[in-house]
Amino acid sequence: MFSNISYFYSLPVTAHLFYIQNTPKRQPTQPKVDRKRNTLEKGQLEAIDLIINALRDHEKSLDNLLDRLDTLTEALSTILARIEYYYEKIETPAQ
Repeated sequence: MFSNISYFYSLPVTAHLFYIQNTPKRQPTQPKVDRKRNTLEKGQLEAIDLIINALRDHEKSLDNLLDRLDTLTEALSTILARIEYYYEKIETPAQ
């Protein structure tokens, strides 16, 4: 007889625990508009991040091109100095 009583007393607790376990999780308490704005902001931040990475790559390639141009300019100035030297030798009358 006591086993039946304990069964009836535990029944509401079991039903309550069953309800808690099977209740769907609540959505965040943010308003729907804020969630849309946050996803929009995330998309915008990803786009800005992509642009920044592309600009960094371009900056690296421009630095490389500037270094190559500097090397080429130095080589051309050396060649120009040699040409001027030989031109002066040709122009100067032999004595």
